[in-house]
Amino acid sequence: MSEATTPQTDTPSPSREELRATLGRSTGALAALVEGLRLAGRTAGVGGGTAIVYATIGALVGWPIIEVGNNLLEIDVAAASLGVQISGGIAVFLALYFGIQFTKRKTASLASWAPSLLVIPAALITVAFAMVSSGQASGMQPFIPALCQLAWVLVWASFGGAAAAIVWVRAGDAASRGEPVDAGQILAEVPRRTLEIAAPHGARIQIVSIGFQVILPGIFYALQYAFVDMVAVLDPQRSALRRSGQLTWGMRGRLFRMFLIYWLVTGFASLGLAMLIDGGQLSQRFTEMLMNPTGFSLPVLVAQELMWALGTWVLTLALLVLYQEREAQVRAKRALRELDAADAASE
Repeated sequence: MSEATTPQTDTPSPSREELRATLGRSTGALAALVEGLRLAGRTAGVGGGTAIVYATIGALVGWPIIEVGNNLLEIDVAAASLGVQISGGIAVFLALYFGIQFTKRKTASLASWAPSLLVIPAALITVAFAMVSSGQASGMQPFIPALCQLAWVLVWASFGGAAAAIVWVRAGDAASRGEPVDAGQILAEVPRRTLEIAAPHGARIQIVSIGFQVILPGIFYALQYAFVDMVAVLDPQRSALRRSGQLTWGMRGRLFRMFLIYWLVTGFASLGLAMLIDGGQLSQRFTEMLMNPTGFSLPVLVAQELMWALGTWVLTLALLVLYQEREAQVRAKRALRELDAADAASE
């Protein structure tokens, strides 16, 4: 194509005033969540459908796993000891695999880390079998099925959650830029990239989940790794965990307020659904939601999973809003430095 017919695609460089305005922008937690809701409305077909599928699979597989946890209470010591050996052996093998991966972390592909995400779930199953084989399970009845359910939640949130993150982030990014949301193209990306995205996404899920066992570390990691999904999906050349830590620095107060609103709204909505469907007292349902999954019926589990999935979808889009703002500020700061350097060189 000749130079005369080449389309002009260059856009004018932003002025200093525009760059400074970008640097001064600071979307609040509530405003970001409202914008996340708007993006959810604009991507409802593919995003909402993904949330429903994600929640339904999580509940329908999670329910029989809870029942398996209940059945473990009735097996004999010999069977439980065999379970410890098998699940413990799997956990050790996976831990060794993780160790090998760590030694070659600079060259290992992201997808090759996926088996490492099964170490903690396998260890949780081993602990459940060990409690039964030691004879302690009779006095800790809710914890055996809770351990089994937690193992499933970590697996599904790591891999199914990675697939959902691809859809939500891609669709939200297109909608926020005023581009058409091509559901077919977005869904085609899911099987190609799920294992790749699962590595940083699952690492975030498991680090935060473990940290929340003592509360404060979980909050810290949730804030530090808030942008992991956005970086992994939209900027795959970067280390998602490291880049998220860099971008969230200086704005974690806003992120904390956003997460707090999400936790309160979604948590109380889930609690309300449990009371509406199954009845019971508030204190009883709250305790069951925290540590006794056997106290809920299947309809409650489905409803709660759906509530959390929809809430996570909106939260992901709200985080995308702040991520885009932060990346724009990084570019604006770089552009201002370049302008200052050009001015100094011309003097």
